Amino acid sequence: MVKIVDLETKTEYEVDLKSNGENKQICPKCSESRKEKNKKLKCFSFNKQLNVGYCNHCTTRFAGKNDFKPTEKVVYKKPIWKTNTNLSDKALRWFEQR
Repeated sequence: MVKIVDLETKTEYEVDLKSNGENKQICPKCSESRKEKNKKLKCFSFNKQLNVGYCNHCTTRFAGKNDFKPTEKVVYKKPIWKTNTNLSDKALRWFEQR
């Protein structure tokens, strides 16, 4: 059993991996809420070598618990606009309206 983390909600799940490469299986997140005939569809694949996974039904991305590092949101500062040309203010306003 390997612990994986949902990258959106940070929820932990346990999955059973049988091979080193791609492992197709039922999704630990969405399979229980699906219709009875679709509960056993293998919509989730996890790559043991890359330690990442993806569900083709609920489009959830997963990562191995050991590789998961939460990132802080980067705040970008918008630069102040200033003119570096020799054009007049009237000409600049004309270009802005185009």
